[in-house]
Amino acid sequence: CTNVDADGKMIPVATNVPALSGICLSEDKSHLFGVSDTYGLYKINFDGTSELIYDTNPEKDANNPELDLEGICMDSNGDLFACIENGATNYNSKHIIKFAKSDNYKSYTVVNEIDTDKLDEVMKEFNNGFEGIGYKGTDTFLLGNQFKPISVTEYSLQMKASGSHSYISSRVV
Repeated sequence: CTNVDADGKMIPVATNVPALSGICLSEDKSHLFGVSDTYGLYKINFDGTSELIYDTNPEKDANNPELDLEGICMDSNGDLFACIENGATNYNSKHIIKFAKSDNYKSYTVVNEIDTDKLDEVMKEFNNGFEGIGYKGTDTFLLGNQFKPISVTEYSLQMKASGSHSYISSRVV
């Protein structure tokens, strides 16, 4: 977090969230939500204090987290969505998961597991995946890929649900 003093100087505020890899503003703008690569979903106050909401690594083994949380965003209902670069059960998995506001963000559901057979061979590589997520509206997300190719992918859950297609279309930016 960063505070701004009376002169407009930005003053960083330290937080104790390890490996912070994505943030988004809360619905009421009173705090941030953040995700950690290896430790979970956090509520982050503007004074830098934080609270672990969902622990993705109860064994505290940085080499084997349940989920590799990357980006995070909020939809118009206040639900949180995160992209998963890798998972412990399928280390090359690519997911979009949802932490429901109605459950106080205490659990997650897999909204979609990206069919890695539809991805370019390079994107199937370990630790090459989605690093950022944004909510475009109407169940459509923008996913930022780390490298090879550096790209932004538009993904619609409605199209996936209708069966019209189950692949990702990418536009390199």
